[in-house]
Amino acid sequence: MTTFQNSAAVSAQTPLVALNNQAIVRSRQAPAFARISTEVRPSSVVRPAVSVSAPPAAVVRDHRQAMERPAVSVSDSRVAAAVVRDHRSVVPIKTNTNINIDHLRLINVNLAHLVGKVQVPVEGQPRQEMTVPISPTPDITDEVVFEHATGPERYFVPRYSLAMANGQYQISLEPSGSDWSLVVYLDRFAAPTIQPLVTGGQALTHEVAVVLTHNLLAGTAVVGRKELVFQEVTAAGDRLRAVLRVAGLAERDQLYYALTDSIYAAALTVRRIVSVGIPVPQAQVVASGNSTIRGTWTFNFDTGVEGGDGDVWWQQKTATDREMTPRGRAAIVSMGLVDFDQVSLSQLQGLNYGTVSIPGNVNGQNLLLPGQVFAVRTNQGHYAKVKVLTYDYNLTVQWVTYSTDAQSTQSRFREAIRTLDCAIAPSPFLFSPTLHGYLYSQLKAISGRSSDLNRITVNSHNYYQDRTKPNRFFTLPDSFKLARRPEVPHRPLASVQVIPTEGQALEGAQVTLRYAALPYLNPARLQAATAELLTYVPADLRAQGLEFDRLEVDPSKTQLRVAKPGSRVDGPYQPRPGAVVDVKDGIADILNLSLEEFQPIFDGMFSDATIMFGQVTVDLGDQGWRESSIPFVARMDDLIGEVFNYDRRPEVSGGQVSLSLQNCIESPVRVTALGADLKQGDRPIPVASLTSGVALPVLLNPGESLALTITPTEALSDGQPVEVAFDLSRVAVVPDREAIVQAIFDPAVSVQPSRHITVETFAELFDQANPILAIVVDFEHGTSARLTPSELKTVVQVSLPMSAITDCMLRQPLPTDYRYRVTLIHRNGSQTRSDWQTDTSPYLIPPLP
Repeated sequence: MTTFQNSAAVSAQTPLVALNNQAIVRSRQAPAFARISTEVRPSSVVRPAVSVSAPPAAVVRDHRQAMERPAVSVSDSRVAAAVVRDHRSVVPIKTNTNINIDHLRLINVNLAHLVGKVQVPVEGQPRQEMTVPISPTPDITDEVVFEHATGPERYFVPRYSLAMANGQYQISLEPSGSDWSLVVYLDRFAAPTIQPLVTGGQALTHEVAVVLTHNLLAGTAVVGRKELVFQEVTAAGDRLRAVLRVAGLAERDQLYYALTDSIYAAALTVRRIVSVGIPVPQAQVVASGNSTIRGTWTFNFDTGVEGGDGDVWWQQKTATDREMTPRGRAAIVSMGLVDFDQVSLSQLQGLNYGTVSIPGNVNGQNLLLPGQVFAVRTNQGHYAKVKVLTYDYNLTVQWVTYSTDAQSTQSRFREAIRTLDCAIAPSPFLFSPTLHGYLYSQLKAISGRSSDLNRITVNSHNYYQDRTKPNRFFTLPDSFKLARRPEVPHRPLASVQVIPTEGQALEGAQVTLRYAALPYLNPARLQAATAELLTYVPADLRAQGLEFDRLEVDPSKTQLRVAKPGSRVDGPYQPRPGAVVDVKDGIADILNLSLEEFQPIFDGMFSDATIMFGQVTVDLGDQGWRESSIPFVARMDDLIGEVFNYDRRPEVSGGQVSLSLQNCIESPVRVTALGADLKQGDRPIPVASLTSGVALPVLLNPGESLALTITPTEALSDGQPVEVAFDLSRVAVVPDREAIVQAIFDPAVSVQPSRHITVETFAELFDQANPILAIVVDFEHGTSARLTPSELKTVVQVSLPMSAITDCMLRQPLPTDYRYRVTLIHRNGSQTRSDWQTDTSPYLIPPLP
């Protein structure tokens, strides 16, 4: 039977505690989630709340800049934000007003979907090892039928609709103490297209958030959007009950007009979060098996057959001299002692193949002993991994050959979290008081409608005062910055793929750059505006401080424009119509550039100067509400996201708090100074000292930690968690360009580069007086040139290592040298072979041995 499990309801006054990379963060208004379970397994989905219960435990938060009074609360109703406590005030000052990338799946589905494409390729796991339901496709929708990893059970992601009873919608606006609540009941059902397939099936374990959005007006002009997250989502029998609480009559009346006036374009959305196994594309296995390659025989790894046109020849040159030699167009390379099962297709594609035989001598060098692995690029262009099981005159091997021509997605899977939005009818979410008077039956009087926002300009920045809550101000971000990944290590959330042009030459190669950027609000700017903004706040609310939030704008009124390569700081900029742009949540985009265009852009990310990568233009309508552009700055020393990993449970002993910060990014971090605040409950505790195991400043390399001891001026209470907030304003990232390149370069989808070598000889070498039939030039990385009397000149492609691509990104010289050897084939059938030689010229006249 399907059961409903509800996470603890969180009130608007109860701060959400969420563990974010071991940093405890708070949100003023917490979104509530109902976890709907079919008992498939305990869910591993990121929880909206995490309890910290080891008394007295310390929890950790971070901030970038301490502020002076008056206290300011910077609030995002959907995203937890780091908090700083002013020791002289119990009102929180939130300075980290930037979105954590890990919350995108809770915010903007389109943005999260595109961000999901910026990922490091993974190999996945066999189906039988998966602990979540399996999807047959990586594109998750509520029309997909999911299967148990090992059993016959089927699952579906339910849709939701507004419940009906006796011809009336089950929705009401009703008093709740001194506040008001919008209560909505929702039914669930399977999508009609899959109902015949899931008869008797179960709803997939998922989390649900319910969100109401509506326009914000300045007069009759639509300026922005307001998003209201229902604070309570609970099970009510077979239905879902969602409660949105609003404080005071002003907010209640605004909600009433949003539900009754079409200009507000209200919309109700049920956001469903699922954890499922999605297929990882795997190259099709052409053939595999355990085989014996007899001495002097050839072997074909595409067919598993000995003899004939094999890919390799197990040569027995003498009784003790043996070698594995590639045949025809095949190429080979030794991989040594590696884990055979973990060798992937992407690894095989990235190897440097050649025609050099692998020695397997009885006496002397032997790279074909049991356990050794070698790789073969077959005559058909497939890739084989081969493990030696037994060595003798006859060689026993285990082998698997992959094809890149066809893709199979049935073999391996990876767990993924996906967010699906379900729009609830009617759309717009509009209920006429004439037709649906029962909804508003408990309302006695409604104030006249007025403008939702009051625009105030301070220091050239616009702030939009919420008339329903006069101490709340909306504003646009100061800039957008590149993001870091939420998981450890916190690498840049970007990927680079390089596809050389025809012939695999790097000159003119095409680059695909995927990235995500997040909005940044400058806390110093907000603090500077506080005194003037307070004059617009009623006196009885000033003691509560100010609350700031990013203004949400209709995406149709925003546009991302990216600087053209080589353009000046002020442009020109070219539109990016395919990008997902959300002023409140962030940017995700995919750029296709030539390597020549990409390199100056990448160089600019490491420049000491602040170079605008682009800008986001925002149109807020008429009547002077039009906004100027928001800069998009891409600097690798100034990314949004976690840098440190904090102790999950710092030690509290002897009246002190001990913990450590670990550098969890790809680059060094310079710690010049650190500050910290302590708090128990609502009581700030002044810090007497913060000491570290080493003298500051210190440079922490990736993976290194800094041990810290915090001594408070007051005794800590027993049984109460201790919160630690760090001031990281004097912590700076020192970008390691090489490490960043390695972190964002995606070799799995990049093509191995090469260079062209012209090989030529002279006709006089083949006259009757000279016993030469052909000259064969073998290059070390898998290419051969054959010169004959009828073909005195040829052009070959000599493979370069994949590192040549990253060298190019690092502006390092590309490798120019190559190794080759020359084999003369004589008229009598004998051969003469030279030693390996090195050259750098693109034009080679091979010297005769």
